Amino acid sequence: MNPTKTNPQTILKRLTKSRKGIKIITHERPDVDALGSVAGMSWVLNSMRVPFSVCVESWLSFSTELRPPVSASEVDIQLMLDVSDPKRAFGYDKGLETLVIDHHAVEDVPFMHLIDPSCCATSALLSELFSDHLDSKSSVCFLAGLLADTGVLSYSNVDERALNDAIRLVQAGANWNAAYVEATKICGMEQAKRIARLLRKVYEYKPGVFVLSVPKEDRLEQGFTDDDFSIALSIMQWIGRGVLFISARENNNQMPVTNISFRSRHPLEAIEYAKRLNGGGHRMAAAAKVSNRLSEVMETVLAWVTADVDALSQTRNEPANLNELDLQLAELYAKSELLSVDVTEELLLRICDLVSKGASAERAAMKVRENIDLESLQQLSDWIMSSDDLKSPKSLVQRMFYRQVDFSCKS
Repeated sequence: MNPTKTNPQTILKRLTKSRKGIKIITHERPDVDALGSVAGMSWVLNSMRVPFSVCVESWLSFSTELRPPVSASEVDIQLMLDVSDPKRAFGYDKGLETLVIDHHAVEDVPFMHLIDPSCCATSALLSELFSDHLDSKSSVCFLAGLLADTGVLSYSNVDERALNDAIRLVQAGANWNAAYVEATKICGMEQAKRIARLLRKVYEYKPGVFVLSVPKEDRLEQGFTDDDFSIALSIMQWIGRGVLFISARENNNQMPVTNISFRSRHPLEAIEYAKRLNGGGHRMAAAAKVSNRLSEVMETVLAWVTADVDALSQTRNEPANLNELDLQLAELYAKSELLSVDVTEELLLRICDLVSKGASAERAAMKVRENIDLESLQQLSDWIMSSDDLKSPKSLVQRMFYRQVDFSCKS
């Protein structure tokens, strides 16, 4: 699908001509790209001296110091970020003029909009549009969103454009370590233990297909949050040989509602499963909200998965064919432990150069993760549950998990 765009200058001009202020909103149950977009855009407007207000359902564990100082008591324009459907936008006011900036592919948007599905994240798109107004705070917010939606530059959506966006943000003052923590944050030991309990529930349904499914009763008893499931799904993708990752949980509502998320690697496409459930998202990362019991939703979904996986070639779980550029990139990823430590502008420039010549970030990351399997995640879970402070991490998965934990944060 071709990007559907209003001229960026038209969007910029309209924002600066607000007579009262801009109300910034995003989708329900916001993820890091949504929050990074909202916070980063707020700091941009702050630097432009445009009054604004913010309405989000939850800031999750997004750092307080990165949350913007609201400056408008009245507004006349509504800016929807990372969402184009007003039914999914938290705090939507139909009485306000609305502008949309998003990177999700959609057919019809009844507002002035800039939608570019070829961009890896809405945060990245905003960093391009407002490159002349970036500072250290807006840059770290946008970089956090970019890293979250690219799996810290390890997904199939990582291209030269995404890397140039990351480099621009670092050059504008973004602290990589701070952005990495915001993108992957585990809020203290309490959340770390909950995620460990979720990882214990992951099972391999079919070769390369990993499933986390939690009924309402279990969710309530254990106190699992939406953020817990999101982080657990990201960690599930550390498994090197996986082609499909599914996370499903039953809501706490009186009526049965199931939230289900899909992440995939070639040749499977997450969006195809989400669409069958009237959901949406991206080709390799999608989700749906289904008005049905978890057991019935999973029975249907796993039947689809069985048919698709059984139809695949038996070579589907063989290591991807890596070229010399992929191997060079994998070496850089290995040294930086999948960009979780010792990341510099120079390293990002080297990565960008290799990708521009044909290296694949996804294949390189999979090479580094080739020995991480389900047993590795079970061992990670055991280590977390047996520790009070996660000190002295030894394996790659332990060190990566440790770097995600913000011990000053309380969930």
